Parts: sequence; structure tokens; C-alpha cells
Amino acid sequence: MGRAIIPVDLRNPGQVFACLGFLEAADILCGPAEGGFDWSGDEVFVLEADAAKNPAQEVLEFLFEAKARAVTPPGSALRAKEAGVPTDVAPDQTYPCAEPATPSALPTLLAGPRGRTLRLEHWADGTRQRDTVKLWAGMGGYSGAALTRDLLAQLAAFPAAARARAAVAPFDLSTRQSSSFRFDSRGSYVPLDLGFSLNAHGEMQVSGYPLVELLAALGLQNARPRMIDKLRYEYGVWGVPLPVQLARACFGTPFPTIPNRRFTMHLGWPGKEGQARCILFAEERAHA
Repeated sequence: MGRAIIPVDLRNPGQVFACLGFLEAADILCGPAEGGFDWSGDEVFVLEADAAKNPAQEVLEFLFEAKARAVTPPGSALRAKEAGVPTDVAPDQTYPCAEPATPSALPTLLAGPRGRTLRLEHWADGTRQRDTVKLWAGMGGYSGAALTRDLLAQLAAFPAAARARAAVAPFDLSTRQSSSFRFDSRGSYVPLDLGFSLNAHGEMQVSGYPLVELLAALGLQNARPRMIDKLRYEYGVWGVPLPVQLARACFGTPFPTIPNRRFTMHLGWPGKEGQARCILFAEERAHA
């Protein structure tokens, strides 16, 4: 069984989501996978999979080569509206949600080497009981598929040396960003708290973390943090290796027999209230 050890900041919600994303992706790309957090020394996520010597490296190689494709339901006239985002028609009976009201909400397929694919669609998979955890602004604007395309383009531009460093510390890989899924709190800010708006200074750009953004979105594919209100969520980390099905459950809900730590994620409004949200910080709730 292959093994990877990934440094993680448990108080950065996007990095925790991304660890679950690593597990989701490894389970598909590398065969049955398990993962769990270890906080006995430096905080790390331990990822294991049957069919890869280094499952994290396998996932990273996929993401560095992947392309984004929007997915539309059979019979729909919806197509991706941004240039450079092709649209596929989903096979019958496989669409994850009702037909979206706008092309901005179309789910996305990550198409990688050797015909392998991963789905990215948490923003389209919401109900009254299941929050989408969609943080970027309006579905009538920039689409999830286009954001995915942009993040993959950033990854593709990294040279070999940066990719090698990412294999050791994937959540440290950074570049300048103008847009993202808003999952990494290191790139988050509220203009009122900062003292000025970056939008008023075109020469300034925030550093972003494309691997955190993409892997966090993958982590929300089948699990969500527990919503307390619009600006607070609870998420958890588990202290033993778990298969992906149990990891999803422990992420949202504590299990008394499994060592776990729970955190509250606090968000803010970087612009107009009710539109985009950003992650400000997380604080620990309990340690069992």
C-alpha cells in the first residue's frame, strides 16, 4: 500500500477540505484509499492507497495535466458561456442535479491523462437540507467551470521544480490570482478590515493557492461542513485512517468512538452582503 504524508494547517478550513479532496481523488485514481489526520507532532494528513506508491503524487500528476469541461443534461440547450470551456452532454440518468437555471451553474468534469476523470459539482448539488458551500459571487456571473479552467491553467504553468516542491508540501504552492473558489483563508480579506480595497489598486494582486482551491472543491463533492448560519460552519478532523465513506461522515459529524477535533469556520462579506463570502479564520470547538 502506497503512503503519502501531507503537511496541513487544521485551522485553515480550505486545507482540511483539500485533504478530503485528496482522499476522494485517490480513491478514484489509485484504487481503495484511506486517510486520517495525525496531530501528535506536526499536523499532517496521512493518505494511503492500494494501487499507487505515492497516492498524493498520483493525484497531483492528474491535476497538473487535467482540463475542465462543463457538463449539461441530455436535451438541454445550456452550454458553457466562457471561451475555452467545452461542454459535454451527460449520459442518460447520470446528471447530479436538476437542470441548472443558468450556464454558470453547470457541473464540471476534470478530464485528465489516460482518459481518467473527476467530477466537480458541489455548487450545483444543494437542497434545503444540503448547503452548497458556494462562496464566490452570483451564479449569473463567472461560472464554476471557468474558475476550474483558470485554476488548472495556473497549475499547468508551474515549472518542474515547483511541481516537485508541491509533492512535498502541496498546500504551499502559490501564484497570483484574481479569482478562485475562495476556500483558502490566506487569500481572504474584508476591505473594511484591511483598510482599503484591492479593487482600487490594479497593480496589487493577492497570492492564491490553486491546489488548495481545486482539492477543497473535490473534498466537498460528497461531504459538507455543518452549516450553523450563513457566516459560520463546523467541520471536523479524525485521528485514525478511515476509508472515504467514513471520512465523509466524520468531516461533518463527530463519532464518539473515533478521535476527532471540531472547528468553527467564520466567514465575512468582502463586498455586498448576501453575495460572495470569504473565510476569515477557524477556531477549535472541542478536542476528544
